[in-house]
Parts: sequence; C-alpha cells; structure tokens
Amino acid sequence: MACVPALAFVAPLHAQAQRASLGRITGEVVDSLFTRGPLADADILIEGLPRVLRTDTRGRFVVDSVPPGTYRIAFFHPTIDRIDLQAATVSVRVLADEAAHARLSTPSPTTVYPQLCGPTARTDAGLIVGVARAVGGDAVVPLARIVAHWDDIVVRNGRVTREQPAVLGRVLQGGGFVLCELPTDAEITVVGVTDDGRRAVTGQMLAGATVTPAVLRIAEALPGNATQSGVVLRPDGSPIVGARITQGTDTLGVRTDAEGRFALSGLPARDGEFRVRGLGFRPVRSMLDTTVRALAVVLDPLSAQELEAVTVSARGAGEAPSEFEQRRSKGGGNFITRADIQRRNPMQLSQMFEGLPGMMVQQTTGRVLNLRGASMSGPCEPLYFVDGARFDVGTGVAPLTVLNPEDVAGIEVYRGVATLPMQYGGSQGACGAILIWTRRGSRTRN
Repeated sequence: MACVPALAFVAPLHAQAQRASLGRITGEVVDSLFTRGPLADADILIEGLPRVLRTDTRGRFVVDSVPPGTYRIAFFHPTIDRIDLQAATVSVRVLADEAAHARLSTPSPTTVYPQLCGPTARTDAGLIVGVARAVGGDAVVPLARIVAHWDDIVVRNGRVTREQPAVLGRVLQGGGFVLCELPTDAEITVVGVTDDGRRAVTGQMLAGATVTPAVLRIAEALPGNATQSGVVLRPDGSPIVGARITQGTDTLGVRTDAEGRFALSGLPARDGEFRVRGLGFRPVRSMLDTTVRALAVVLDPLSAQELEAVTVSARGAGEAPSEFEQRRSKGGGNFITRADIQRRNPMQLSQMFEGLPGMMVQQTTGRVLNLRGASMSGPCEPLYFVDGARFDVGTGVAPLTVLNPEDVAGIEVYRGVATLPMQYGGSQGACGAILIWTRRGSRTRN
C-alpha cells in the first residue's frame, strides 16, 4: 500500500480552520425622516472590506466571511445626499463564528432642524426638503430659486384680511432644496424656478412639526406659445387627465388633455393668480408668470380619511363650530355644510350660492349685491363675518373670492334682521349677513 505524504492534508485542514474563524455582519437601515420605515437601495460601505453592498426592499443587508475585528459601517442614499446630510457611522465588533448586527438610520428630525435651518430655528415649525426632477424620469434638475407661500386669514384692528406670507428657501448643490420655518396648520404651495425660466408648482399639507418630502417635476419648454402652456402631474410624474386650470377671476378655464397638458393662450395674457384642480386631488393656487417657458404642476391625492374627518359632529380641526350646528338644527337661515362644498367642488366660493333664491352675486369681486333679489331701491349688500369677526369689504373684494373653498367648513346666510343672530350685526343687518366658518378657526394678531 502506497504511503500518502502527510503534507497533502495540511492545506485543506488550514483552509478549513480559516473558514471556521470568520464571522458575518447583518444589518438594517431605517428612514427616520420621511417614511419611518426600512430604507431600500442604500449603499453600505464597511471600512476595511473592499465591497459595496445594497439594502433590499426591507432595508436589510448581510456580509459573510468577515475576519474578526472592529469595523465602522456607513451608508449613502439619495434621500439624504440631495439635502447635504450625512448619517452617523456605526461600529460593530465581529467575533469568530458569530454574527454581529448593525442598525443604521437617517438623521432624526431633531438633528436635521439645526443642521438645515440653523441653530436658532424653531423645532415646532414645519420643514420641507425635496428635489426637482424632470417630467417622466428621475434626472435631477437644478433650481435657481425655491419659494413657499400660503394663505392666512387674520384679524387685525377688528378687520379680517387675507394675507399670503412667503418664505424663500435654500437651493442645495446636490439638486435638492430646503424650506424652513413653515406653518404646520396651512396648505403650503411650493414653487421652483430654473435658470432657463421653467417652473414647477406643488401643494403640501404638513403633518405637524415633522420633515415633509416634496418632489417638483420640471417640464421641458414647449414650442410655440410655451409661456402659457404646461402639464399637470401626479407625484409619481404620471399625467392627470381632465384637471381644470383657471386664471384670475375666470371660472371656466381649460382642462388638461390625455397627456396632462394644457394651454392658457385662450385666457387673458397677463400675470395673476391661477388655480389647478383635479377630481380627487388637493387644489393648488399660485401666481402665473408670463415669462415662464414651461409650467409643471404636481397635485397630491386626497386621502379617504381626510374626507371622513370633516363629517363628524364634534368640533375639531376642519369643522364648523357648535353654534353653526345648533342654528342649523333650528332653521331660520340657509346653511352650507362642508359636505355640500365637497360635493359641489367649486373653483370659487361664490359658486356655492348659485341656485339660492334671490341671491345676486357679482362673480368678478364675489360681492353679494342682494340677498332678496332685484329691488327698486338698488343693491343691498349684506354684512360679512369670518370666524365670528367682521369682514370689512370697503371698496375691495368680498370673502367669497378671498377664501379658498378648501378652507371653508360651513356658511350661514341670513336675509334680514328677523332671523339674524343679534351678535352678528343687530340693527345694522337690514340687508342680511353671511357668516363663514373656516377649517382653521379664528386667528387674532395684535
């Protein structure tokens, strides 16, 4: 029998011992900013190991055959890269024949606020971070300017007025943008403009003092009358068919075609406010600039839970006060509820009065000329109240034009002194009164 050299067993035994001395690393990456869930497609880098991993759909990763030792782990993802943030690294110690676990996460909102908005920023305010992308793709489009604005109904010196505060945001080198110090109880309109005059608009509802993501879709400039043309999109970039676009006091407007495109050339060619509304989507209001080469508007879908929230009878955010319901149960006036407004889905609040007998409304200003029809004595304009405060129209427009229908919880119409509650005009209400209750309630400023 032939003798086998002992050396023949040395190499296999040595390799087996080496494999037995290796460990492994398992881990997961969590998005603490936006989804509060697993972060897929994050690139994982482990110091000292010449390989790059990517997390799966559950945000997990596994590294086998890792020599014992201590390793630092980092990850990169467009979610934080585009807003110039960097996640903290995590250290793990790997032992032979054992698995070490690492949990990584994006920075928390409390960490993000001072980094993006400065050390003195209010952490109870809203913060929007986002990126501009091309329509129909993921290519990042650099912005020259980013602005957020919102409507604010305020009471000052006993008069109700509509103001439109605005915040100029910060454009980042990575293609993203940041908007700080935003209110958390208003619908925010975000407008981005590129160097070559293209523009994108989207509406955002902030869920309290959290970080809210936003994506602007930048359209390519169209040939011909491009300054008056655009496209209406869903957040994923797909077109919205049949959305309605109106400008200024126009109540008819134009609708988007099968590709979500529209042309405003048939409307008065001047700068002014335009509105975009699609069935099942949050409306967007912004200012039209006739120098814009291409306009893209992104509408966020309405959730079923939001629509249900306004039908409960208890007073809460987005509902009319209890006094509205008490007077409605007794009659004596005409009452328009939030559900009525949702069914009608008007572009302008004055459209809710169409069909009420005797109602004469001047659509251009939203002022009611008479609540009881034409009379020989001429116009008899009622009093206006918004959230219980007198709205002095003077020579301007009435709240039926100033207020967005989406902001209104209920309306009361009284045609004369006989049925008008004493606290709303008394003997001054000979021509009647219109009481409007907003979904945000009254606000008072000194």
